[in-house]
Amino acid sequence: MNAFSLGVNILSKDLSSYLLRLREIGFEHLYYNGGLFARPESELQEAVDLCDQHGITPFAAHAAGQFLPDHPDKLADKIAQHKAMLDKAHLLRCQSVTFHVGSVDNVRNEESAAFIAAIGADRFDEMNFRTVRELADYAARRNMKIAIENLSRDIVNNYVRDIVDIERVIAGADVNVGVGICVDAGHAHISGLRAGDMIRRAGACLIETHFNDNFGWLSPINAINDIHRPPGVGTVDWVDVVAALHEIHYAGPVIFELGPKFDTDDVDTFLRLAYDNWRQFESVYRFHQESGV
Repeated sequence: MNAFSLGVNILSKDLSSYLLRLREIGFEHLYYNGGLFARPESELQEAVDLCDQHGITPFAAHAAGQFLPDHPDKLADKIAQHKAMLDKAHLLRCQSVTFHVGSVDNVRNEESAAFIAAIGADRFDEMNFRTVRELADYAARRNMKIAIENLSRDIVNNYVRDIVDIERVIAGADVNVGVGICVDAGHAHISGLRAGDMIRRAGACLIETHFNDNFGWLSPINAINDIHRPPGVGTVDWVDVVAALHEIHYAGPVIFELGPKFDTDDVDTFLRLAYDNWRQFESVYRFHQESGV
């Protein structure tokens, strides 16, 4: 029973030193934050070269900004912006780019329901379906995929809260290539869902993970809930997550999406905790399997 290869998002401005540290700890993959898309292609190429130098393989990236424009008439321009990001992700050697489907420019989360009601639920669906369809096709022609991520409870009016919601969007877009699912364990936990069960439901459609820990739903303020701790610094059932990944024969790397935000947070501590704790959860899973528990 092989251990999963591990990757993590960028947590330092000094990419060269950061990649060196990742390799020292044992990470093999890098996840690009959306802010990188604002940089010129020369800097992106430099990031690729540094990954080669340090033996770290780029895996995926998070899209910058929201998924939809604030008016249907702007949709074609928005799709063109997303395609430009996919071009840069291709340059970065990413296999996929993750999107928050349903999110809207200049519309605060608490205004999502009113925005959808104003344009009509069917039209809102059409905007999302068209964007997914065009981006999936564009990505597939570059041997890439787009990943649709589950969002936390009450985010974007619960548009893609669970896997069944994501499946509905994929079916509505009428695509079967160029698109997959990203399970964010932290978002699932905030939503009162089990990340392991979501992984099982996603099955072969799972192409990416955003693994981080929290203490579930504590407040209507999402920033209080979604604190992006390393696995084990929270109450997610990580042994079940490991089990689910094995059950669906997940072949990709496990990607952590961490977010130091408190004065006491330290990047190196976060990286060590994520790596070491995950390996411990894998060990517990193996013990259960070998003992028949």
